[in-house]
Amino acid sequence: STTPPLQTARRDRDTRGKLRFSSRSRLTARLMSSRKKSKGKGGSGGVPDEAKTEAGSSQVENDVVGENGEGGGEVGGGGLKGFVKKMEGKTHRMVEMRLAVVAACGVAFRVLFYDNLENEGTPWSVFSLVAVAVLVVILSTWLDYFPSRLSHLRLRQTDGQGIALGCLLIPTVLCSTLHCSLHTAPHHSELLSAYLLVVCALSLLSLSSSLLHSIPSPNNITAYNFLAIGTTFALYYWLNVPYWLLGPCVAVYSCLVPWLLASFPGSFTLCEAMMVGQGLSLLTTDTALQILAINDVVRLPEMFLVHRHQSLLFVEFLVFGVLMCCVLLSPALYKLAQAKNYMDHKFWSGTFILLSLGVGVLTVLRWLQTQLNDTHPIALVVVETFTRPVHLVLMLFWLMVTGAALVLVAAQSSERTWLTPLRFSQPGSLWMRKSFHLLAVLVFLPSLALSSVYLSLSSSISLFLFSALELFRYFKMWPGGGALHSSLLPLTDTRDAGSLILSHIYLLLGLSLPLWISPLSHHHNVGKLSLYSGVLSVGVGDSMAAVAGTLMGKTLWPGTKKTVEGSAMSVLTQLVAVLAIVMMDPYISMPTLREWGVVSASVVATAIMEAYTGQVDNLIIPLFQLAFFLSFL
Repeated sequence: STTPPLQTARRDRDTRGKLRFSSRSRLTARLMSSRKKSKGKGGSGGVPDEAKTEAGSSQVENDVVGENGEGGGEVGGGGLKGFVKKMEGKTHRMVEMRLAVVAACGVAFRVLFYDNLENEGTPWSVFSLVAVAVLVVILSTWLDYFPSRLSHLRLRQTDGQGIALGCLLIPTVLCSTLHCSLHTAPHHSELLSAYLLVVCALSLLSLSSSLLHSIPSPNNITAYNFLAIGTTFALYYWLNVPYWLLGPCVAVYSCLVPWLLASFPGSFTLCEAMMVGQGLSLLTTDTALQILAINDVVRLPEMFLVHRHQSLLFVEFLVFGVLMCCVLLSPALYKLAQAKNYMDHKFWSGTFILLSLGVGVLTVLRWLQTQLNDTHPIALVVVETFTRPVHLVLMLFWLMVTGAALVLVAAQSSERTWLTPLRFSQPGSLWMRKSFHLLAVLVFLPSLALSSVYLSLSSSISLFLFSALELFRYFKMWPGGGALHSSLLPLTDTRDAGSLILSHIYLLLGLSLPLWISPLSHHHNVGKLSLYSGVLSVGVGDSMAAVAGTLMGKTLWPGTKKTVEGSAMSVLTQLVAVLAIVMMDPYISMPTLREWGVVSASVVATAIMEAYTGQVDNLIIPLFQLAFFLSFL
């Protein structure tokens, strides 16, 4: 007689349940035994690779994180000898921190010893950068022995979390910009000094939070955060930082960074979240204060009312408009995320888009028009494009390159036969990513030589479009949001492992930030090379390093997967590119021997940073090279 189907199904279900229970029990026992062994030996608290694979979760890896993103040892295990031995094994992973500290101190000492500091607040701001650099060195040593407990943050998995870079990179760039403004635009120096103090305060807040979370005792995270904020306010009240600037920045930063890490798991490392938080807090505070001043709500001091370049105004107000729409229309976004059927999804998508257009036209564009001396932003862009033949030619060229990029994107997800030659065999492969780097170089390199001002304006509008499209893709808004999501997925790699796809936005920021900062330094002669720092470091150096390392790389840098041959090719091609730029751009003269030395040292330091950093190099490497170029060229 045959077994009835119902009894067979129940028997199979019970068998599968027993197998799952037994495998889960074995995994639990393996995890517990490995933890007991690590506690007894004072080791890194690690878990066997096979157990991590079976667990399929990043929470074990993120349970305790040191400065280099690795698991730290338990308190007291192994004693001083064990600690020294562990530190010797991590020496190669400290290169990223050392480079960031050396760059920050070098730029700070350049300002202190070679500039005429008439503003009494400038030395304090520069000293605060040096103080943060010293604290980073101390904290990195502390976190290697008392790791910070970050399992609740669900960070993106990488070789290191980059606390040093997150604390020092943006303050270093601001300090180098301050150095330029002291010589060419002194009326900006007071405001830049205040912003440098504020960003150092945000870095101090992050360092205090990491330190307090690493104390080996039961702790209340909320209480520690309030303590860190109070300490920061007390310190900077003593340094006489404007309260109307410090208060909003600290408030935005304290709320934004935890929200980013909690809402978008796996999308950020600590460094990336800190840098995004610092940038957005400065942007929103500066724009909100301008809006309050426009509407005569508050009276701000003269230091804040300095003239800002039109490209910087476009960046601030357009990105602020996107953030304001997300905050004001958050109920519509919540309903859109909870929509169960097509009609509800379509209704809330249309509602959000129409209300966003209304908010943008009625408020943001009017505020921006006031700051542009009553010139409408759309009219300004149209006039700049069609009244100058060079700008029109550049626009047509950009449209051609954009069309090529769209065809390349469509080829990865389309099944059309005529697109097969353009389809890469492996999604997110090296050749696919570097092909977009090549297209970006084609856009920026000739445009920088012909009209850097128009390129700066256009890139600010592109940042707004990229941000809006990412919001459109994330919620799969009607119409076309789902198709956009499906088209971009084949282009992602491990750095877009979370719910956000940000690599293209980081690439645009890395190439454009030198342009947006440039009006504050008024580059001339060899100093204009700083405008090319994004193209040189990412478009040329990073791309050639990846290609050369893949094809002929044999010797690995200690503790990394990057090759010495790739870094050498990066340095060589960047120096050749600098020579080509000098010959192509009529406004740049041939560098002197000292200037060639500065360029060579900057390129070598950037190549080493690219080899050792685990962060998104599209954003980190251009800013790192920009700081050297602005300070020493």
